[in-house]
This record gives sequence, structure tokens and C-alpha cells, in this order.
Amino acid sequence: MITDFPAPGIADNIGGSHSFRFVPIQDVASIAYPQGFQIDGPLTFQSGKNWLLGWLRNQDTGSFTLENVEGVPGTYYKFSLTGFLPRLRKDASALFHEMKECRFLLDYQDNNDNRRLIGDLETGVGFRFTETSGGSPGALNGYSWTFYADLTVAFNYEDTGYPSPILSD
Repeated sequence: MITDFPAPGIADNIGGSHSFRFVPIQDVASIAYPQGFQIDGPLTFQSGKNWLLGWLRNQDTGSFTLENVEGVPGTYYKFSLTGFLPRLRKDASALFHEMKECRFLLDYQDNNDNRRLIGDLETGVGFRFTETSGGSPGALNGYSWTFYADLTVAFNYEDTGYPSPILSD
């Protein structure tokens, strides 16, 4: 049933991304069955596998977007999570080149403590990146990166089996 828009809260409208973690889809054995748009249980990982921590330099470098698109055969969502990892270096370059060949599930949390499980075990979420030296000595060098996908749904996620991802500088 269509109703009025929900009243916005004053204290729960902080923009930006808090943290995220990711896992290659081949490292996940199962996902709790969704109830509507809510998943109320942990993922089951393959033996010896677990979440990998993402990194946001500070709370204003990560941007989450989920755009509702009408298409054929119906509605889908263009998803992206973008960020920047400073300083060009061999270990990050090697990791990112490996990641672009893989598909992932993401556990994303914004600054209002809303969490989303992004992706599924069929297609997952892709990864791409750009290396930049910066345009001048005062500019940052590093990696602009993006997790991306066209999704049929992005679930809200209450993972009772693992702590919320907390990352700090």
C-alpha cells in the first residue's frame, strides 16, 4: 500500500560511508533466506574463509549509490561503491589486478548504521580501479576503485553472527 513519505529524522541523516567488508563469492557456502528485503542471519563461509576488510581513508572518501532503473524485463538497480586508496604501491596494485578478475559479496554500512548485503552467489559484484600519479607534487597519488553491479534487489542486512565492520584511520 502506498503511503506518505516517512518523516525524516534529524539525528539520523548523516551522509557518507562508514565501512565495508567483502568476500569472493566462491568463499561463501550459503546466505540466509531473505524475508522481504531483510536478511536476518549470517553468511556461511567455506572452510577457512571469512570477510575481508575494505578500507575508507576517512568517512568522506567512500560513496554508495543504488539507482532504480526501469528496463527490460523490469526494474533493476545500478549499484556502485567508490573510494580512494592513497599511495601507489606494488601490493595494492597486485591485489587490485587480482580483484578485477573476481566477483564479490559486500557488507556495506553507512554513517547512520544502515547495513546492506550487496550481490548474490550467482553473479556477485564486480571490481575496477584506476591508478593515478596525481597532476602535481601536491596532488594525491593512488587508486580510485569501484565495486559495481546491476542488481535485482539490494537487501538490508542484520547479521547477528558477526560484529558490524568497524574501520578506523
